[in-house]
Amino acid sequence: MKDAKLVSFRSAILVQDWITFKAWASEEKNSMMNSLAEEKYSRLKSQLINTCITFEILKDMVTIIFDKAVLEPTFCPMYAQLCYDMHDKLPSFPHAKHGKSEMFTFKRILLNLCQTVFEGTDDLSEEIRKLNSPDHKDEREDKEILSNLRTLGNLRLVGELFKLRMVTQSIVKRIIKELLGDDKKMCPSKEKLEAASHFLHIIH
Repeated sequence: MKDAKLVSFRSAILVQDWITFKAWASEEKNSMMNSLAEEKYSRLKSQLINTCITFEILKDMVTIIFDKAVLEPTFCPMYAQLCYDMHDKLPSFPHAKHGKSEMFTFKRILLNLCQTVFEGTDDLSEEIRKLNSPDHKDEREDKEILSNLRTLGNLRLVGELFKLRMVTQSIVKRIIKELLGDDKKMCPSKEKLEAASHFLHIIH
């Protein structure tokens, strides 16, 4: 487990180094810097693929990329492209779920995480639900802001993955239906309407 955490820490540094350089190269519009950024990208993919040797490392890798994608919306298309370029080159690993062993791929773990955040059953949402006393008002508000950012960032990531055909049309339809609701007599909340508008803007 200690080795897995060390690999994940190094992976996080590599991802941050690449995205920082890529952003810098794009801003400067320098062909040589863009070429160097592509070299960094190739090395990043190779190192991530070569170090992914256990389920724990694969799961941590997905979590690192997901967290950065949803909280850095400007770079979300780049993270989605990274997911697309790697997902079919990474191995799958067996992992126990509900008492039986199942095979987990990069794509399955990523989409499960997207679903968990969308449904509000992730760890952050659970923390917010527990902060219901007046003493925790400020902490709750801070976590709610973070949760809202993650929700919108998650929708952006799903939209970008949809454009790369990593997410099916049926999933997209289900997300829109969940946001707008089934009851035509009930108007969705302002937050859900904004989220739906945000999502539709990305996928079109």
